[in-house]
Amino acid sequence: MGPGSTLQLAPKILVSTGETLSPTSTVSYRSRVPATISVDGTGRVTVLATSGSSTIYGSTSFRGQVLEDSLAISVLCTLELTLRWSPADSTIAVGERFTPALSLTTCSGYVTLTDTFAWLSIDPSIATVNPVHGEITGVRAGTTTVRASGLTWHVGAQIVVTVH
Repeated sequence: MGPGSTLQLAPKILVSTGETLSPTSTVSYRSRVPATISVDGTGRVTVLATSGSSTIYGSTSFRGQVLEDSLAISVLCTLELTLRWSPADSTIAVGERFTPALSLTTCSGYVTLTDTFAWLSIDPSIATVNPVHGEITGVRAGTTTVRASGLTWHVGAQIVVTVH
């Protein structure tokens, strides 16, 4: 499971005859590491951390016996990278300047990464861009693309800039 994932437990009792029954009383749940993976009274499991594992324990009374079982869960944080521009695209006037924000996240958005970007305008006759901090300046009317490439993660993104 990944960060923010949830799972609803649906306990069943398997008797030696092969028959499956539902518990006749409330099931009590607890997590061995609740800061990593929590479980509420209804059996809803929620991943709270970006790494780690926990064991979920459940117990109930059935026909005069206390039945217990457990489930081991590990957190899987994949390294997919997501780039988000703010704004997604922009229209500016000749001579106007702005610096877009670019965020880089992983683990389904739960982890924000820091990187240094190299900035480039495809057509600097329409809009120039500071290659270090990304400030874009409108030069003449038209549309161009501004690209940002990560130096650490080797990812790239682009924004369309229209100058009027």
